Amino acid sequence: MQNTSLQFKKQVTVKLADVRLQDALSRLQSRFVGGRSAVISEIHDLEQTRTAAAAIRDRVLNNLEHWLLHFERQATARGAVVHWAETGDDVNRIVAEIAAQHGVKTAAKSKSMVSEECGLNDALE
Repeated sequence: MQNTSLQFKKQVTVKLADVRLQDALSRLQSRFVGGRSAVISEIHDLEQTRTAAAAIRDRVLNNLEHWLLHFERQATARGAVVHWAETGDDVNRIVAEIAAQHGVKTAAKSKSMVSEECGLNDALE
């Protein structure tokens, strides 16, 4: 479901008046910077940790196929079913098929870049 400009403006008006949401945003805003600083101050070798994390990320991305297959083997060994999708349409089809197989009528999902990019919300409507 794509928001039109008019729908967006209506939603903004509603959300700006939502006292609970505004309170949560205020708490988040005031706690985030302080909380982040507190945690960062506990890391004595912050730059070395960042460098090491970047090296791990780069190593995994440079050998991504190996790590994806490793994940699949480990997940399957623990009873999970792994689905592979090359396109957003493939993702939407697989999710819709799983929902249909299980008689799903209503679903709750979190927002993610993947689901946004493949248009999963629209596909599930």
